[in-house]
Amino acid sequence: MRLVRAGSLRFVGLLALAIMAAAAGRAGANAGKPWGGGVRAGELGGIEGVAIAREELVIDLRPLVTEGELATVRATYHLDNRGDARRLDLVFATGSAAVGFRVLLDGRPVAITHMPDAVLPESWRPPGGTPGLGGGELGYQLDRVPPPEGFQLDVPPGRHELAISYGGDPMRYHRGEPTILYQLAYVLSPARTWAGFGGLDVTVHVPPGWRAAVEPALAREGDTLRGTFAAIPADALGITVQAPAGAAYSIAKVATNALLVLVLLGGGFVVVLWTRASERRRLLKPASVFAALVRGLVWGTAVAVVGALAIDAPDRLLPAAQVDHRGFKHLPAILGVMLATVAACVIGAIASYVAARRVHADPALMPELGPEPGPAPGPEPDR
Repeated sequence: MRLVRAGSLRFVGLLALAIMAAAAGRAGANAGKPWGGGVRAGELGGIEGVAIAREELVIDLRPLVTEGELATVRATYHLDNRGDARRLDLVFATGSAAVGFRVLLDGRPVAITHMPDAVLPESWRPPGGTPGLGGGELGYQLDRVPPPEGFQLDVPPGRHELAISYGGDPMRYHRGEPTILYQLAYVLSPARTWAGFGGLDVTVHVPPGWRAAVEPALAREGDTLRGTFAAIPADALGITVQAPAGAAYSIAKVATNALLVLVLLGGGFVVVLWTRASERRRLLKPASVFAALVRGLVWGTAVAVVGALAIDAPDRLLPAAQVDHRGFKHLPAILGVMLATVAACVIGAIASYVAARRVHADPALMPELGPEPGPAPGPEPDR
Protein backbone atom coordinates (compact mmCIF):
# COMPACT_ATOMS: atom_id res chain seq x y z
CA MET A 1 0.00 0.00 0.00
CA ARG A 2 1.01 3.61 -0.22
CA LEU A 3 0.19 6.25 2.27
CA VAL A 4 0.40 9.95 1.49
CA ARG A 5 -0.98 13.12 2.85
CA ALA A 6 -3.85 14.12 0.59
CA GLY A 7 -4.26 17.79 1.53
CA SER A 8 -7.24 19.85 0.49
CA LEU A 9 -9.06 18.80 -2.67
CA ARG A 10 -10.95 22.10 -2.97
CA PHE A 11 -8.23 24.50 -4.21
CA VAL A 12 -10.46 26.19 -6.84
CA GLY A 13 -9.96 23.07 -8.96
CA LEU A 14 -6.51 24.27 -10.08
CA LEU A 15 -4.34 21.91 -8.02
CA ALA A 16 -4.36 18.23 -8.91
CA LEU A 17 -4.33 15.62 -6.25
CA ALA A 18 -0.77 14.34 -6.57
CA ILE A 19 -0.43 11.71 -3.99
CA MET A 20 1.54 8.92 -2.76
CA ALA A 21 3.54 6.04 -3.68
CA ALA A 22 3.46 4.21 -6.85
CA ALA A 23 1.77 0.99 -7.53
CA ALA A 24 4.19 -1.40 -6.05
CA GLY A 25 3.55 -4.35 -8.04
CA ARG A 26 0.62 -6.18 -7.12
CA ALA A 27 1.52 -5.78 -3.51
CA GLY A 28 1.64 -2.35 -1.97
CA ALA A 29 3.70 0.59 -0.94
CA ASN A 30 4.68 2.61 2.09
CA ALA A 31 4.08 6.02 3.59
CA GLY A 32 5.03 9.59 2.80
CA LYS A 33 4.11 13.21 2.09
CA PRO A 34 1.95 14.08 -0.90
CA TRP A 35 3.64 15.64 -3.86
CA GLY A 36 4.09 14.69 -7.49
CA GLY A 37 4.98 16.21 -10.81
CA GLY A 38 6.42 19.25 -9.06
CA VAL A 39 2.97 20.41 -7.95
CA ARG A 40 2.22 20.69 -4.27
CA ALA A 41 -0.91 18.73 -3.38
CA GLY A 42 -2.07 20.80 -0.47
CA GLU A 43 -0.72 21.34 3.01
CA LEU A 44 2.43 19.39 3.78
CA GLY A 45 2.61 20.05 7.50
CA GLY A 46 0.23 17.32 8.57
CA ILE A 47 2.73 14.46 8.44
CA GLU A 48 5.77 16.42 9.56
CA GLY A 49 4.93 16.01 13.22
CA VAL A 50 4.23 12.27 12.99
CA ALA A 51 7.04 9.74 12.74
CA ILE A 52 7.11 6.04 11.97
CA ALA A 53 8.85 4.61 15.01
CA ARG A 54 8.90 1.18 13.40
CA GLU A 55 7.34 -0.57 10.41
CA GLU A 56 6.62 -4.29 10.30
CA LEU A 57 5.93 -5.69 6.86
CA VAL A 58 4.66 -9.26 6.45
CA ILE A 59 4.02 -10.73 2.98
CA ASP A 60 2.54 -14.22 2.88
CA LEU A 61 2.86 -15.99 -0.47
CA ARG A 62 1.77 -19.41 0.77
CA PRO A 63 -1.80 -19.05 -0.60
CA LEU A 64 -0.34 -19.06 -4.13
CA VAL A 65 -0.10 -22.85 -4.07
CA THR A 66 -3.84 -22.82 -4.88
CA GLU A 67 -4.85 -21.50 -8.26
CA GLY A 68 -6.54 -18.11 -8.14
CA GLU A 69 -5.57 -17.30 -4.56
CA LEU A 70 -3.99 -13.98 -3.58
CA ALA A 71 -0.94 -13.15 -1.53
CA THR A 72 -1.69 -11.44 1.76
CA VAL A 73 0.07 -8.25 2.76
CA ARG A 74 0.06 -6.67 6.21
CA ALA A 75 1.93 -3.48 7.03
CA THR A 76 1.95 -2.33 10.63
CA TYR A 77 3.13 1.22 11.34
CA HIS A 78 4.01 2.18 14.90
CA LEU A 79 3.29 5.90 14.74
CA ASP A 80 4.72 8.51 17.09
CA ASN A 81 2.82 11.80 17.23
CA ARG A 82 5.20 14.22 18.92
CA GLY A 83 2.78 17.12 19.00
CA ASP A 84 -0.89 17.82 19.37
CA ALA A 85 -3.71 15.65 18.08
CA ARG A 86 -3.77 15.60 14.29
CA ARG A 87 -6.32 14.77 11.65
CA LEU A 88 -4.63 13.17 8.63
CA ASP A 89 -6.25 12.68 5.22
CA LEU A 90 -4.32 9.76 3.77
CA VAL A 91 -4.38 7.84 0.52
CA PHE A 92 -3.07 4.43 -0.49
CA ALA A 93 -3.05 2.42 -3.72
CA THR A 94 -2.33 -1.24 -4.25
CA GLY A 95 -1.42 -1.44 -7.92
CA SER A 96 -3.68 -4.44 -8.52
CA ALA A 97 -7.23 -5.66 -8.32
CA ALA A 98 -6.64 -6.58 -4.71
CA VAL A 99 -9.49 -7.21 -2.31
CA GLY A 100 -10.27 -7.21 1.37
CA PHE A 101 -8.73 -3.88 2.38
CA ARG A 102 -8.74 -3.22 6.08
CA VAL A 103 -7.39 -0.23 7.95
CA LEU A 104 -7.17 -0.27 11.74
CA LEU A 105 -5.95 2.46 14.07
CA ASP A 106 -5.26 1.07 17.52
CA GLY A 107 -7.48 -1.87 16.64
CA ARG A 108 -10.45 0.23 15.53
CA PRO A 109 -11.68 -0.01 11.91
CA VAL A 110 -11.23 3.07 9.73
CA ALA A 111 -13.62 3.88 6.86
CA ILE A 112 -12.18 3.72 3.32
CA THR A 113 -13.14 5.96 0.41
CA HIS A 114 -12.57 5.08 -3.24
CA MET A 115 -10.64 7.84 -5.09
CA PRO A 116 -10.84 7.19 -8.84
CA ASP A 117 -9.55 10.67 -9.79
CA ALA A 118 -6.34 10.57 -7.78
CA VAL A 119 -3.09 11.08 -9.70
CA LEU A 120 0.00 9.02 -8.86
CA PRO A 121 3.37 10.78 -9.11
CA GLU A 122 6.10 9.40 -11.34
CA SER A 123 8.69 9.70 -8.58
CA TRP A 124 7.26 6.77 -6.64
CA ARG A 125 6.95 4.22 -9.41
CA PRO A 126 7.37 0.47 -8.79
CA PRO A 127 10.70 -1.02 -9.84
CA GLY A 128 11.40 -1.91 -13.45
CA GLY A 129 12.16 -5.49 -12.49
CA THR A 130 12.41 -8.08 -9.75
CA PRO A 131 15.41 -10.34 -9.13
CA GLY A 132 15.78 -13.45 -11.27
CA LEU A 133 15.99 -16.78 -9.51
CA GLY A 134 19.24 -17.60 -11.25
CA GLY A 135 20.62 -14.08 -11.24
CA GLY A 136 19.86 -11.04 -13.34
CA GLU A 137 16.52 -9.30 -13.42
CA LEU A 138 13.03 -10.05 -14.69
CA GLY A 139 11.10 -7.19 -16.25
CA TYR A 140 8.19 -5.93 -14.17
CA GLN A 141 5.36 -3.99 -15.82
CA LEU A 142 1.82 -3.49 -14.61
CA ASP A 143 -0.93 -3.61 -17.21
CA ARG A 144 -2.94 -1.03 -15.28
CA VAL A 145 -2.50 0.95 -12.11
CA PRO A 146 -5.85 1.02 -10.30
CA PRO A 147 -6.92 4.17 -8.47
CA PRO A 148 -5.98 4.54 -4.81
CA GLU A 149 -8.25 4.49 -1.80
CA GLY A 150 -8.43 7.19 0.87
CA PHE A 151 -9.10 7.32 4.59
CA GLN A 152 -8.95 9.79 7.45
CA LEU A 153 -7.13 9.33 10.75
CA ASP A 154 -7.50 11.21 14.01
CA VAL A 155 -4.14 10.67 15.69
CA PRO A 156 -3.89 11.72 19.36
CA PRO A 157 -0.48 12.54 20.86
CA GLY A 158 1.80 9.64 21.66
CA ARG A 159 2.29 6.16 20.20
CA HIS A 160 -0.30 4.46 18.01
CA GLU A 161 -0.56 1.41 15.77
CA LEU A 162 -1.78 1.73 12.20
CA ALA A 163 -2.37 -1.67 10.55
CA ILE A 164 -3.27 -2.08 6.88
CA SER A 165 -3.94 -5.47 5.28
CA TYR A 166 -5.29 -6.73 1.97
CA GLY A 167 -4.99 -9.47 -0.62
CA GLY A 168 -2.74 -8.72 -3.58
CA ASP A 169 -2.56 -10.50 -6.93
CA PRO A 170 1.11 -10.95 -7.95
CA MET A 171 2.34 -10.55 -11.48
CA ARG A 172 2.68 -13.86 -13.33
CA TYR A 173 5.75 -14.10 -15.53
CA HIS A 174 5.45 -16.66 -18.33
CA ARG A 175 8.61 -17.59 -20.17
CA GLY A 176 8.16 -21.26 -21.01
CA GLU A 177 9.53 -22.69 -17.78
CA PRO A 178 7.82 -25.73 -16.23
CA THR A 179 6.13 -23.64 -13.53
CA ILE A 180 4.88 -20.07 -13.28
CA LEU A 181 7.11 -17.29 -11.95
CA TYR A 182 5.36 -14.90 -9.53
CA GLN A 183 6.55 -11.33 -9.03
CA LEU A 184 5.67 -8.98 -6.23
CA ALA A 185 6.97 -5.49 -5.45
CA TYR A 186 6.49 -3.27 -2.43
CA VAL A 187 7.45 0.41 -2.66
CA LEU A 188 9.44 1.63 0.35
CA SER A 189 10.62 5.11 -0.66
CA PRO A 190 7.57 7.13 0.55
CA ALA A 191 8.43 6.33 4.17
CA ARG A 192 11.41 8.69 3.89
CA THR A 193 9.07 11.68 3.87
CA TRP A 194 7.67 11.23 7.37
CA ALA A 195 9.04 13.14 10.33
CA GLY A 196 11.20 10.14 11.16
CA PHE A 197 11.67 6.48 10.45
CA GLY A 198 12.92 4.14 13.14
CA GLY A 199 13.46 0.96 11.17
CA LEU A 200 11.88 -1.78 9.11
CA ASP A 201 11.29 -5.48 9.84
CA VAL A 202 10.42 -7.57 6.78
CA THR A 203 9.06 -11.12 6.83
CA VAL A 204 8.20 -13.05 3.67
CA HIS A 205 6.58 -16.49 3.86
CA VAL A 206 6.92 -18.70 0.77
CA PRO A 207 5.23 -22.05 0.07
CA PRO A 208 7.23 -25.10 1.21
CA GLY A 209 10.20 -25.80 -1.02
CA TRP A 210 9.59 -22.92 -3.42
CA ARG A 211 12.50 -21.02 -4.93
CA ALA A 212 12.71 -17.36 -3.98
CA ALA A 213 14.81 -14.30 -4.76
CA VAL A 214 14.43 -11.00 -2.93
CA GLU A 215 16.10 -7.63 -3.38
CA PRO A 216 17.22 -6.18 -0.98
CA ALA A 217 18.42 -9.57 0.19
CA LEU A 218 16.70 -11.30 3.09
CA ALA A 219 18.06 -14.22 5.12
CA ARG A 220 16.19 -17.48 4.51
CA GLU A 221 15.39 -19.94 7.27
CA GLY A 222 13.36 -22.84 5.96
CA ASP A 223 10.48 -21.28 4.04
CA THR A 224 10.64 -17.88 5.74
CA LEU A 225 12.76 -14.91 4.68
CA ARG A 226 13.55 -12.16 7.16
CA GLY A 227 15.43 -8.89 7.23
CA THR A 228 15.85 -6.00 9.65
CA PHE A 229 16.88 -2.55 8.43
CA ALA A 230 17.71 0.56 10.43
CA ALA A 231 16.69 2.78 7.50
CA ILE A 232 14.87 2.41 4.21
CA PRO A 233 17.14 -0.07 2.36
CA ALA A 234 15.92 0.68 -1.17
CA ASP A 235 13.16 2.42 -3.06
CA ALA A 236 11.29 -0.87 -3.37
CA LEU A 237 11.31 -4.48 -2.29
CA GLY A 238 11.24 -6.91 -5.22
CA ILE A 239 10.27 -10.58 -4.84
CA THR A 240 10.29 -13.47 -7.33
CA VAL A 241 9.11 -16.98 -6.38
CA GLN A 242 8.50 -20.22 -8.26
CA ALA A 243 7.31 -23.73 -7.45
CA PRO A 244 10.09 -26.30 -7.99
CA ALA A 245 9.78 -28.76 -10.85
CA GLY A 246 11.09 -31.59 -8.68
CA ALA A 247 13.13 -34.73 -9.34
CA ALA A 248 10.18 -36.71 -10.75
CA TYR A 249 9.68 -34.10 -13.48
CA SER A 250 13.37 -34.16 -14.44
CA ILE A 251 13.48 -37.96 -14.56
CA ALA A 252 10.31 -38.13 -16.66
CA LYS A 253 11.66 -35.49 -19.03
CA VAL A 254 14.92 -37.35 -19.61
CA ALA A 255 13.25 -40.77 -19.88
CA THR A 256 10.54 -39.74 -22.38
CA ASN A 257 12.98 -37.77 -24.54
CA ALA A 258 15.37 -40.74 -24.59
CA LEU A 259 12.50 -43.02 -25.61
CA LEU A 260 11.55 -40.63 -28.41
CA VAL A 261 15.12 -40.59 -29.74
CA LEU A 262 15.19 -44.39 -29.60
CA VAL A 263 11.96 -44.66 -31.59
CA LEU A 264 13.16 -42.10 -34.14
CA LEU A 265 16.57 -43.69 -34.72
CA GLY A 266 15.69 -47.33 -34.16
CA GLY A 267 12.34 -47.36 -35.91
CA GLY A 268 13.89 -47.50 -39.38
CA PHE A 269 15.94 -50.59 -38.51
CA VAL A 270 12.87 -52.27 -37.05
CA VAL A 271 10.91 -51.57 -40.24
CA VAL A 272 13.66 -53.09 -42.43
CA LEU A 273 14.04 -56.20 -40.24
CA TRP A 274 10.26 -56.60 -40.09
CA THR A 275 10.05 -56.34 -43.90
CA ARG A 276 12.76 -58.92 -44.50
CA ALA A 277 11.20 -61.43 -42.15
CA SER A 278 7.75 -60.95 -43.64
CA GLU A 279 8.79 -61.00 -47.31
CA ARG A 280 10.88 -64.16 -46.92
CA ARG A 281 7.73 -65.92 -45.79
CA ARG A 282 5.93 -64.70 -48.91
CA LEU A 283 8.33 -66.74 -51.09
CA LEU A 284 8.02 -65.78 -54.75
CA LYS A 285 5.13 -63.37 -54.42
CA PRO A 286 5.95 -59.78 -55.51
CA ALA A 287 6.75 -57.07 -52.93
CA SER A 288 3.59 -55.55 -51.45
CA VAL A 289 3.18 -51.76 -51.69
CA PHE A 290 0.27 -51.90 -49.26
CA ALA A 291 2.37 -53.75 -46.70
CA ALA A 292 5.13 -51.13 -47.02
CA LEU A 293 2.64 -48.33 -46.41
CA VAL A 294 1.30 -50.10 -43.33
CA ARG A 295 4.79 -50.53 -41.91
CA GLY A 296 5.59 -46.85 -42.47
CA LEU A 297 2.31 -45.87 -40.81
CA VAL A 298 3.12 -48.03 -37.79
CA TRP A 299 6.48 -46.30 -37.39
CA GLY A 300 4.90 -42.86 -37.74
CA THR A 301 2.22 -43.73 -35.18
CA ALA A 302 4.88 -44.86 -32.72
CA VAL A 303 6.69 -41.53 -33.18
CA ALA A 304 3.46 -39.57 -32.62
CA VAL A 305 2.51 -41.50 -29.48
CA VAL A 306 5.95 -41.32 -27.88
CA GLY A 307 6.32 -37.66 -28.91
CA ALA A 308 3.01 -36.77 -27.26
CA LEU A 309 4.14 -38.65 -24.18
CA ALA A 310 7.41 -36.70 -24.07
CA ILE A 311 5.53 -33.39 -24.32
CA ASP A 312 2.70 -34.05 -21.91
CA ALA A 313 3.76 -36.66 -19.34
CA PRO A 314 6.39 -34.60 -17.42
CA ASP A 315 3.93 -31.72 -16.89
CA ARG A 316 1.47 -34.10 -15.25
CA LEU A 317 3.98 -34.60 -12.44
CA LEU A 318 3.89 -30.88 -11.57
CA PRO A 319 1.37 -29.22 -9.24
CA ALA A 320 -1.66 -28.57 -11.44
CA ALA A 321 -2.04 -24.94 -10.32
CA GLN A 322 1.61 -24.13 -11.11
CA VAL A 323 2.07 -25.55 -14.62
CA ASP A 324 2.86 -22.79 -17.10
CA HIS A 325 0.53 -23.50 -20.04
CA ARG A 326 0.24 -19.95 -21.27
CA GLY A 327 1.41 -18.95 -24.74
CA PHE A 328 3.19 -21.32 -27.12
CA LYS A 329 5.35 -23.16 -24.63
CA HIS A 330 5.05 -26.54 -26.37
CA LEU A 331 4.41 -25.31 -29.92
CA PRO A 332 7.96 -25.97 -31.25
CA ALA A 333 7.92 -29.48 -29.76
CA ILE A 334 4.45 -30.20 -31.18
CA LEU A 335 5.48 -29.04 -34.66
CA GLY A 336 8.66 -31.09 -34.41
CA VAL A 337 6.75 -34.25 -33.48
CA MET A 338 4.27 -33.67 -36.32
CA LEU A 339 7.06 -33.33 -38.87
CA ALA A 340 8.86 -36.37 -37.45
CA THR A 341 5.61 -38.37 -37.67
CA VAL A 342 5.08 -37.54 -41.34
CA ALA A 343 8.74 -38.20 -42.11
CA ALA A 344 8.61 -41.57 -40.36
CA CYS A 345 5.52 -42.60 -42.35
CA VAL A 346 7.09 -41.67 -45.68
CA ILE A 347 10.61 -42.89 -44.99
CA GLY A 348 9.31 -46.06 -43.36
CA ALA A 349 7.13 -46.92 -46.37
CA ILE A 350 9.97 -46.30 -48.83
CA ALA A 351 12.48 -48.22 -46.74
CA SER A 352 10.06 -51.14 -46.38
CA TYR A 353 9.32 -51.33 -50.09
CA VAL A 354 13.00 -51.13 -51.06
CA ALA A 355 13.88 -53.80 -48.51
CA ALA A 356 11.13 -56.06 -49.86
CA ARG A 357 12.36 -55.68 -53.43
CA ARG A 358 15.87 -56.56 -52.39
CA VAL A 359 14.66 -59.66 -50.61
CA HIS A 360 12.92 -60.89 -53.74
CA ALA A 361 15.83 -59.90 -56.00
CA ASP A 362 18.51 -61.66 -53.95
CA PRO A 363 18.21 -65.46 -53.95
CA ALA A 364 20.54 -65.62 -50.97
CA LEU A 365 17.89 -63.90 -48.88
CA MET A 366 15.11 -66.25 -49.97
CA PRO A 367 14.56 -69.69 -48.46
CA GLU A 368 15.98 -72.52 -50.61
CA LEU A 369 13.40 -74.39 -52.68
CA GLY A 370 14.05 -78.14 -53.04
CA PRO A 371 12.57 -80.48 -55.74
CA GLU A 372 8.91 -81.19 -55.60
CA PRO A 373 8.26 -84.29 -53.52
CA GLY A 374 7.05 -87.40 -55.46
CA PRO A 375 4.88 -90.31 -54.28
CA ALA A 376 6.29 -92.40 -51.50
CA PRO A 377 8.03 -95.55 -52.78
CA GLY A 378 6.19 -98.83 -52.09
CA PRO A 379 7.69 -102.18 -51.00
CA GLU A 380 9.86 -103.98 -53.50
CA PRO A 381 8.19 -107.05 -55.09
CA ASP A 382 9.45 -110.52 -54.21
CA ARG A 383 11.70 -112.08 -56.72
